[in-house]
Amino acid sequence: MQIGSHLVATGRITPEQLDTALTHQRAEGGQLGQHLVLAGALTRRELYEALAEHWETASRDLVAHPPDPALAGRLDIAELSHLGWVPCEERPDGTLVVATSVRPTPELLEQVRERFGTDQVELVASTHWDVFRASEQANRGKLQRLAEDMLAEERPEHSARRGLTRLQLVLPFVIGLVFLVGAVLEPRRAFVVLLSATNLVFLLSILFKAGSSLRAPLMRARRERRRLAEMRERQRRGLAPEWQPGGDDAELPVYTILVPAFREANIIDKLIRNLGALDYPRSRLDVIVLMEENDPETVAAAKRVAPPDYVRLLVVPAGEPQTKPRACNYGLAFARGKYVVIYDAEDRPEPLQLRKAVAAFERDAFEHEHLGSTRPRLACVQAALHYFNADYNVLTRMFAIEYAHWFESMLPGIDGSGIPLPLGGTSNHFDTEVLKRLGAWDPYNVTEDADLGLRVSVEGYRVDVLDSTTGEEACATVPAGSPSARGGSRAT
Repeated sequence: MQIGSHLVATGRITPEQLDTALTHQRAEGGQLGQHLVLAGALTRRELYEALAEHWETASRDLVAHPPDPALAGRLDIAELSHLGWVPCEERPDGTLVVATSVRPTPELLEQVRERFGTDQVELVASTHWDVFRASEQANRGKLQRLAEDMLAEERPEHSARRGLTRLQLVLPFVIGLVFLVGAVLEPRRAFVVLLSATNLVFLLSILFKAGSSLRAPLMRARRERRRLAEMRERQRRGLAPEWQPGGDDAELPVYTILVPAFREANIIDKLIRNLGALDYPRSRLDVIVLMEENDPETVAAAKRVAPPDYVRLLVVPAGEPQTKPRACNYGLAFARGKYVVIYDAEDRPEPLQLRKAVAAFERDAFEHEHLGSTRPRLACVQAALHYFNADYNVLTRMFAIEYAHWFESMLPGIDGSGIPLPLGGTSNHFDTEVLKRLGAWDPYNVTEDADLGLRVSVEGYRVDVLDSTTGEEACATVPAGSPSARGGSRAT
């Protein structure tokens, strides 16, 4: 008997609810139980009680009966995102009890036996939420090290943990000393040289911005030529001329959304609504809201909202440095998606943004495989940002002008020039495996977005600009609009 028929036969769902879930499953793919939970036909606990009956196994509540930390802590943290099971206890007779949220199969049993070197294994059913929470709790120490120090230990030259280099410390001192000596001996000439150098730097900055802005239309024309070449090749191969973001939902990959939320208790409900407006199959979404252990107000608010099943709440343990990139690194270990994006708590992404990002990555793969592209592989696409409250006052209008110039003119102009693209702090869409190979974010760098954009280029990948926008809320008062207030509240 199939699980759907079992659920109807035991009175847990109605035939109409089963038909609706099957329709969604055919359209979007995924598991039937997931669609039933997303539709509210039954709870996670009810689903896994039924699965335990269907699998003919016992069930286990991992909240009431947590696993042995020594056993669960032996899992490889690189596999936590997709393993789907966790060892719970070893009985006196040597039997290893393993809680699983995936179907018990001979392959799963063999996998457990190889990992733990025992032939006596008993599988019990538990919810995917219980397995996720138990795995995270048992591996917190390893996850903290991964989030805080992995990049600094494995690639110290790419981390800001060690602070300024000797050259960075000495050079400003030498320049200042030379200027002071010059100011004492020849004050007029010294100040002329200082003003000339300052104006030269300012002029070069203006020329760079103007050149990038003038180059933007040329880059758009080049992208259009590539798109036409792709369309001709697709037609030659009997495919649709253009990959459509609104194509077969069942073929879309799982997409992870990381949302760092620190002291955001008042907007958690808006966050869930904004993400709910995304035009992407719910069964393919993997949203992880990252909250800090020392921010109980936001944690409590998130639990009160009771988010849908595709949203996971993850509390990042206290540690140093307490920064946004550290929280993102912690959450990345649990990302199930082929692609991953960061949104801030107040963001309002365009509904089609995830589909457009998937199209950009698939188009890059198509160009390399079939069109002989020699460009570096695509690691990240950056969506444009705009302020949805731009007309509030003069300050918000100034911020809006700055964003419009940067995301609609500067970045498109820099794109394809060989100059690394500094990323914005949100709406960065990454290939998950590439991001992990790059070492993810540097928790000791408060400009982790720009830093990662540079590392993408150094490691031989590239960043593209995505034709999509995300709305943010501009600071409307001078103290809140200062650089320190806008960027450093989590680290203070």
